[in-house]
Amino acid sequence: MNEKLVKVCQKLFEEYVSKSSSPLEKKDDFDGRKELLKNITIKEGEVIKCVAPIHTGNWGVTRNGLLVATNLRIFVLFKKGVGGADVHTFYYNKIVSIDYKKTLLTSDLTISTNGDKELTLACFSSDTLANLLRNLMEEATTEKDTLQSTGLNNVVEQLEKLHNLKQSGAISEEEYSILKQKLIKS
Repeated sequence: MNEKLVKVCQKLFEEYVSKSSSPLEKKDDFDGRKELLKNITIKEGEVIKCVAPIHTGNWGVTRNGLLVATNLRIFVLFKKGVGGADVHTFYYNKIVSIDYKKTLLTSDLTISTNGDKELTLACFSSDTLANLLRNLMEEATTEKDTLQSTGLNNVVEQLEKLHNLKQSGAISEEEYSILKQKLIKS
């Protein structure tokens, strides 16, 4: 596992927990969750901005996890079995809302996308986390506007369209590879 990634995440995790108003969240430990980080890959130019403890559960079974927010996307990681993980990735340009709802003991954070994907998770400072994620989403939108002015966004959009065509079966894998290379070289 990338030790630099672990150190950065641990520092951000501790920073987030230290700002929490919940004594329960202060007891959450990073060591029990750091193995989840092996399930994500941080791209070049991607900067980790926040790491927060999260939980989800139903029927009395609680799963601990991590929320890792970068300048490009949000990762939601939950332990699954022995050494496994469920990984949910949300790109800011696909998120339509980040909402929270406080309950008596905890609060829920819900992330919804324009693709009808929705994930609700529990954390003790969901209002703080929701505001932080909204700010990161706004920053990402500003970065996207800057990219649009340089023309790079057009290439990214075309690559996404090609990928969608391949996924839908409209073009073959071979056609996809050829068109992708042409697009990248242009």
